[in-house]
Amino acid sequence: MTDFWVGAISASLFLTEFMTPANGATAPDDVLDAVTFENVPQESQAGVTERDLYKPLVEAFNGQGILSDRIRFFNTSTKKEDKTKLMPDITCFKSLPFGPQEQNWKWYRLLIWVEVKLLKRYEAFITNFDPTKLLPHDSALSRETQGQLASYAAAQLARQHRLSLLSLFICGDYARFMRWDRSGVIVTERVNYREQPRLLAEFLWRFDQLDDHELGFDPTARPATEDEKKLLRDAITEHQNDETKRKHPDLHKALDEAGDYPFYSISVIPTASESDPTPTARRYIVKAPIHPPESPVGRATRAYYGVDADTKELVCLKDYWRPVDNARPSESDIYARLMSHNVPHLATAYVASDVMHNGALQETLTHRWLEEYKEKVAAGVAGYRPLCRTGNLRTYRHHRLVQELLYPLTSAINSKELVTAIHNALECIIAAKKADVLHRDVSAGNVMLNKNGQGVLNDWDHAIMLNVVRVSASRRTGTWQFMSIALGRNPLKIHDILDDVESCFWVLLYQAIHHMPCPNTSGKHLKMFNEFDLNPVGGVLLETGGKGKRSYLSDPFELVQFECMLLTTLIGKLSSHFEHYYHYLAQQVYGTADVNRNPEKEDPPKVLAIFRDALGLEGWPERDALPDQYPPVTKNAQKSTQVKAHRESLVTGAGTRELGRPRTTHTRDLDVAPMINLQPISAAFRNTASEDAPSLKRAAEEDVDGEGDVFGPVTEAAQVQETRAAKRPRTQSGAPPGVTFDLSIASGSNDPTPARRASLHRVSSREKLL
Repeated sequence: MTDFWVGAISASLFLTEFMTPANGATAPDDVLDAVTFENVPQESQAGVTERDLYKPLVEAFNGQGILSDRIRFFNTSTKKEDKTKLMPDITCFKSLPFGPQEQNWKWYRLLIWVEVKLLKRYEAFITNFDPTKLLPHDSALSRETQGQLASYAAAQLARQHRLSLLSLFICGDYARFMRWDRSGVIVTERVNYREQPRLLAEFLWRFDQLDDHELGFDPTARPATEDEKKLLRDAITEHQNDETKRKHPDLHKALDEAGDYPFYSISVIPTASESDPTPTARRYIVKAPIHPPESPVGRATRAYYGVDADTKELVCLKDYWRPVDNARPSESDIYARLMSHNVPHLATAYVASDVMHNGALQETLTHRWLEEYKEKVAAGVAGYRPLCRTGNLRTYRHHRLVQELLYPLTSAINSKELVTAIHNALECIIAAKKADVLHRDVSAGNVMLNKNGQGVLNDWDHAIMLNVVRVSASRRTGTWQFMSIALGRNPLKIHDILDDVESCFWVLLYQAIHHMPCPNTSGKHLKMFNEFDLNPVGGVLLETGGKGKRSYLSDPFELVQFECMLLTTLIGKLSSHFEHYYHYLAQQVYGTADVNRNPEKEDPPKVLAIFRDALGLEGWPERDALPDQYPPVTKNAQKSTQVKAHRESLVTGAGTRELGRPRTTHTRDLDVAPMINLQPISAAFRNTASEDAPSLKRAAEEDVDGEGDVFGPVTEAAQVQETRAAKRPRTQSGAPPGVTFDLSIASGSNDPTPARRASLHRVSSREKLL
């Protein structure tokens, strides 16, 4: 996320702009002026190691009268957080970080973390100011430090309901203050805390004076009461024990038995309307998200299974930050349009709106603050000097959507139910096109089942209105495994309905190989879903793919044979259809194509008819679905590699999106050019059971954090590493623009090594940020 560090601004300006307490407290000058950090060892002292700095710093922070009894700093340099295995050097809590029965502290209780480095060569940022350069230093050790900082921020933001957070970085004799939100990170110049101890002391004092809202906590999410906690537990237990209801394979995970997430009561206020100009807030009780975001910047989608505090009904709640773009409607607006046109096979949306508090929309501050800062620089305002170069930052707005409880496609009980779900999704896509809406992210995680087993096309947050004039984004949007061949081969192609229709075919084939009996395959066919190459496009290395899929369509000997012959025949007919389509495209190149043919108009109904005819036949098996035949394999011993890959991805390719991939450029939740999408922390494992990636990677290039199939299936890898698996594989649109990846691990088409997989998930720098 090299393009999302903003700075370096003066430390005094940082304190004034972001840490002025509303309580009107006056800094105790006599106390702050007397603070000293002389007991902290220096690099120049013989035999000193980084470990020798922790205790003196903690004692200096907690002592000297700087802080009240409300908070305390602790040395956690030897205590890894259990789930993430991350270990900030110094952390601050309102109370003890862990009790006598606990082996670890928890991220959700943490107020602020401090990263400490003894050696100057670990400095994360440049010290010779140059407005033509990026703020992050580009040495290997500096990138490692940046990865640590980003990993800690990502972990804290994922496990707390926040609008922003503050952190502290100490390197040698210098300290930097940092403010994070989903748009970027504001960093100060380095302050010599030995020569200017007052500035660091004042940072600590001001931090202690800030209330929860000023510290960045979201006031619309509060800790749940004991009754509310019981409400969620009972609702889930009753649902799973009710023999008349469809069983949900992942519902129990919402209770987070490991205790990594607290129970929260989240307020959602419906959008005002003429019939209800002052809608009443509704409350939903949630605990653990299905897939926590692994990037500190970007959309940061979190999907929860929760319960309505009033109706006691189980629901799906999606919480994320959407890019503010007048040409791109909110998901709630998309749903309103689709419903007004009676588009079928949509999830029932109960509430959907941008989040507000005290009449104000919750938006990121970094981008707006930077623009105002630049204006002051241009006007010659004293104290404002040019900053280092940044990427194309953008403002994000907090959005929530509550809908009916849906079930992952992996819960289909037989071949016919799977085929029916894809058929329903096709009907939805075609009807939405008539309403001038294009989904643009059809995946195994976005095609879901309702309680009756009917297909539902979910997650419309990447959809666009076709009747709205907008600047064409030179980036793809979607999930890599299910992206059409045309989009995979040409990153600059404009997404159209044919791409969504073809994605339905790849979702069907992918799910069928994983969950339906097919004796003639060893999982080799799964390779084509993950293959990619890096090729120069418009002067930038972009991720391309689709050769394996194209080969599958053209070679009859490659076709998968399922025990269910009706399924085999259906997939064969669909393969033939798409093979003819790509043959037609080849004819266009050579000038021999039928000039009267209009695939965009003619092909969707043809594909729909193929499905309809197949479903009308007798002989579908009653119950042939199997557990995943090619689940990813993970090992505890690989967790350290996973964490390291996650850190690297955050720096080399994950900016605004979640993580990146090889060093290239993608933009998952950002607004950048597509490159490569890497699996976040949990994607750093190699799947030894098959060549299929543990988590699907998203290929979008217009949004960072590509979260599409937020309620999709969760693979073993995702469970072990907290990554979303067969759910919305990340999209290549979450990384920061300009992110680069290590080509030594980026080339190739399969997913051979942990490092490579990690890079794979990362996505390039500018891909899905849009």
